[in-house]
Amino acid sequence: MPNSKKRKEVAEVKDEKGMKAFNPTKSRVGRVIILILAIGMFLGMLIAAIIGIANVF
Repeated sequence: MPNSKKRKEVAEVKDEKGMKAFNPTKSRVGRVIILILAIGMFLGMLIAAIIGIANVF
């Protein structure tokens, strides 16, 4: 027979300041980092495509 009593889970109260996420789009440095990463990804895909085309020939 299953246990008819259910345990109540204890909800931990966490500090709101410790849980706050960092939004890089609101800071100038964050925007620059995102821009550099996006440009690097684009150049990497472009170089990979050029190498792939050269291997086909």
